Amino acid sequence: MALVIERVGSAAAAGGVQAGDTILAVNGHRVRDELEYRFYSGEETVALEIRRPGVPRPLTRTITRAQSRGLVFAPPVPIRCSNHCIFCFVDQLPEGLRPSLYVKDEDYRLSFLNGTFVTFSAISETSLQKICSMRLSPLYVSVHATDPKVRNRMLGRSESRDILETIRTLTRAGIVLHAQVVLCPGINDGEVLSRTIDDLSRFFPGVASVAVVPVGLTKYRKEKGLYPLRPATRQYSIALIREVERIQAACRAACGSTFVYLSDEFYIKAGRRFPPYACYGDFPQLENGVGMIPLFEHSWKRKSRTAGRRPLRGRKVLVVTGTLAYPHIAEYLRHLMETRGVNVRPIAVRNRFFGPRVTVAGLLTARDIIETLEPTIRQGSVVLVPDVMLKDGEDLFLDDVSLPELAEALGAEVKKVPSYPEAFERVLERVALGAYK
Repeated sequence: MALVIERVGSAAAAGGVQAGDTILAVNGHRVRDELEYRFYSGEETVALEIRRPGVPRPLTRTITRAQSRGLVFAPPVPIRCSNHCIFCFVDQLPEGLRPSLYVKDEDYRLSFLNGTFVTFSAISETSLQKICSMRLSPLYVSVHATDPKVRNRMLGRSESRDILETIRTLTRAGIVLHAQVVLCPGINDGEVLSRTIDDLSRFFPGVASVAVVPVGLTKYRKEKGLYPLRPATRQYSIALIREVERIQAACRAACGSTFVYLSDEFYIKAGRRFPPYACYGDFPQLENGVGMIPLFEHSWKRKSRTAGRRPLRGRKVLVVTGTLAYPHIAEYLRHLMETRGVNVRPIAVRNRFFGPRVTVAGLLTARDIIETLEPTIRQGSVVLVPDVMLKDGEDLFLDDVSLPELAEALGAEVKKVPSYPEAFERVLERVALGAYK
């Protein structure tokens, strides 16, 4: 492994380092990745040993801690996953999507840096001790089941590292973990789920939260001959919510925390109200689809009670979203139309690409949007696309279509918009007034 500098901030450039340099050591410690670099560059003065293309011998450069933060590194080559999970979403993908979507990683470094989930099913003792010694916290772990036979069945393995022993090692070292359970009806639910939550709760607050999320099923499963799985139905979701509410009440009584959280999708499928805002605590599993809609609604409804702002009159604006969140987005946009006069309309986009069981906005493709809007879009309209649909930093949809390409296909202006009310309204105001570039 090599730690290559991809970009150098202006302050860091004063220290004599350049893009393309490879860092060999920091303050006398050999480093192989960004985590080790961060760990050893905490001193006020940071001595770097670097290798520069075209220069035969290593160079030494000394920078300050502030300058060290201005170095941006090339993404690490991820540690590949050796599991064969029966529910793996990557296995359900067709050809022709962004190449990065087909990479299955099992990388604790990315878990620490980006909040991705890992199973620890085959982690080495060396890597485990590195996590503990460097205090890489928090980490995000896919547990699915603490029953070894059920867990191995779900991971597609004959054997794997004992997850409870791994969790015990990490939490004893002060590592905070957030766990997830991808719920597959008939496999890891019922008594298996109850045991999993009970086992994990014994590590609280080391295991700070558990998210229970529905298995994602695309229309390609059958043609690919993948393991037959059932989706969560309305009745299934109703029963699950009742059972988890009982467990949540016990957790709040025992440790003062809700601890286990259900994905928003279960409440929407069941037609049930979300739990009170306070039950979500600090929203520890927001990026896992837990509490996104309650937080969104709390934010705009609270803000609507404050002083009004100037009306947003101007061009017609279309906001695309998935079918799952559509009723909640529609309520919010109706509020904006009534209170601020903006001509804004929500558009529910059905996921034709992955199939009707995939309903979240983040898994919509550009061609889904085109097929929905193309027949009815009018000249002069502006289309707002939530940022959750796009690859961060590149503005690419899952099907490798860019925002400008979508605009060209629709013959309309297309703008990316933040997914949170205050930021959304700032963009909406500029769009409505023709001032958004």
